[in-house]
Amino acid sequence: MKVNRILYRPMRDDGVAENISRRYAEREGLTLIENLSFQSTSDFIDYSKRRISYDNGKTWGDWEEVKKKADPDSRQGEHQRNYLDGPVVYNPVWNHTVSFRALQIWVGGREKCMKKYVAGDSSDYTFHSYITVTDDNGGGYTELIRYQSGDEFDPDDWVKPSFVYRNHCFAHSNALVDENGDILFATEVRMENLCELGGMDVNKIFPSMPTFPNGILVMRGKWNGERYELTPCQPIVISDRLSSRGLNEPTMARLSSGRILLIMRGSNATMSWRDSMRLEPGFPSFKWYAYSDDNGETFSEIMPWHFDDGEAIYSSASCSSIIKDERTGKHYWIGNITGYKVSGNFPRFPLNIVEIDEQYGTAKKETLTVIDTRREGEPETVQLSNFDLIQNRETGCFEVVLSKYGQTTGNVWNSEVWMYEIDPEL
Repeated sequence: MKVNRILYRPMRDDGVAENISRRYAEREGLTLIENLSFQSTSDFIDYSKRRISYDNGKTWGDWEEVKKKADPDSRQGEHQRNYLDGPVVYNPVWNHTVSFRALQIWVGGREKCMKKYVAGDSSDYTFHSYITVTDDNGGGYTELIRYQSGDEFDPDDWVKPSFVYRNHCFAHSNALVDENGDILFATEVRMENLCELGGMDVNKIFPSMPTFPNGILVMRGKWNGERYELTPCQPIVISDRLSSRGLNEPTMARLSSGRILLIMRGSNATMSWRDSMRLEPGFPSFKWYAYSDDNGETFSEIMPWHFDDGEAIYSSASCSSIIKDERTGKHYWIGNITGYKVSGNFPRFPLNIVEIDEQYGTAKKETLTVIDTRREGEPETVQLSNFDLIQNRETGCFEVVLSKYGQTTGNVWNSEVWMYEIDPEL
């Protein structure tokens, strides 16, 4: 593989990080939309803007504001909310576009929720996701993604219990389209809700802190001519003997063998409720995986992801992504692989790419390539983990755009933005 490294945006000096995400506006063509968001607090966007290129990024239009710095619609009393855009996929069978958006609500306010979160209770830190279908003529609909009973969002009462604590769902992973026009997508769902759905006892699976973790729920949508009928597949949960923070940030692929591969973030971090933790000291940090050979109806047991020679893949608690090369049909995984046992969220370098075995879903060790790593003078806490990923329609290269959080020993948000052009065929 060949990697070309480009400084995309210089470092700011005001304690604000810049994050870039990009996508093509249509199923074909070279119209590219680039979003620029500004961040000074963990897991929260201060404001954002976007611009459009009609020639695949060679020239750009002016920036347009998307999220304002002081949005009057972001508060209701002490409660706060935020919207996060998710994946977009075109369904060629039914000739429409499917997109996802998450509504994030902090019951009682963000500061209060984060204090509870650190103490091991994330119940007031809520997500609900919506699916939007838009056909080529501009028609379509938007609806709440449901897997259990509960009310719709009430604009006059954001935190109505029958809404805010039901159908918790964060759909931010990639979505797949089957040959028959069905869609498949993986979501993060509160462990309590998953256990209720699957007839399991959360206090037996995650007794150390049952109100804290998430698991994964893959959902299938069948088009009935007017809308998708969404049904949940088998809930995917993990014991607190294996991951101290449950499962997060799924990425999914349908391999050429037909197998559905699901790779997820776990954690071996020692949490604040360590006295009740069941994770044994020294337990390694992995990326976890499961697979389905029956179209997602059932999944295998959760296992540490590994190379095709059986060697374990050690990886800190960080995000990762699978991308399909549209030229060859091969799948590749991008994320952090350390090569040694690690603990918690760090280190988040090097950033690697590796080809996936199309039959089994393991990582083909001989293809492992370093995209970038910690450079001289950068602290051990530099993060090569928060990235955006597309395949360039002209060059065929994968393009990773990454904000290097923790690049200096000062403010963690003072960071450069780098682009990596990766040609997996060279």
